[in-house]
Amino acid sequence: MHPDEAIEQIVHKEKICSFIINGVTAVTPTNDGRRLLTGGADGKVRVWAVSKAQQVMVASMQEHKGPIFSIAIRANDSECVSASADGSCIVWALAGLTPYTRVGVLFAPQFFKCAVYLPDESQILTCGTDRKVTYWDSTDFSQIRVVDASEEAEMTSLHISGDGTFFASGSADRRVKLWSYDEGVAYCVGNAHSSAVAAIKISPDEQTVVSVGREGGINIWRVPEGMGAA
Repeated sequence: MHPDEAIEQIVHKEKICSFIINGVTAVTPTNDGRRLLTGGADGKVRVWAVSKAQQVMVASMQEHKGPIFSIAIRANDSECVSASADGSCIVWALAGLTPYTRVGVLFAPQFFKCAVYLPDESQILTCGTDRKVTYWDSTDFSQIRVVDASEEAEMTSLHISGDGTFFASGSADRRVKLWSYDEGVAYCVGNAHSSAVAAIKISPDEQTVVSVGREGGINIWRVPEGMGAA
């Protein structure tokens, strides 16, 4: 196998299905659990059908010119947004009359590292190498707000709380921050990793935040009282 290739394994009960893909860089399942979306170093977004009866690729979407770093899916699995190093986030249709086609695109002079939907899906939040967090309208794909999130390091990861009142960010300077969504202000800053933050998640009960560093460390942070909705 070519050194640039990677093997993606899908585990279904006792059966493991392997697909050779050129550099898998992002993976996320649909909310109904029937499909798996992957992003690659080749800029392709692939859709896989995963069930007891079949484990096959059903679509391959390619418009990105660079690696894909994250994929976020709407709650009803009708659309997804992929964030790429080519300076674009593409919104794709996953259902409807023209599935697996581009619906819209977000452009910025940066490498996008992460894109997430606000819980009510009215907005998309992105971050990347420009050290900013940007709010976008998910209907017309226009910029709503740009927040300076770091003075010198690129932003690597985002996650929004279930009530949409605050979000967590991770960056290459090893910092974890908690932000008020409406105010765009960071109220809490944590620094416990020895390398860049690779991923971050807020727990469903919004009481803790879990961050993963590229050094291999996993940190669990307590969310201060008052960050979420009363």
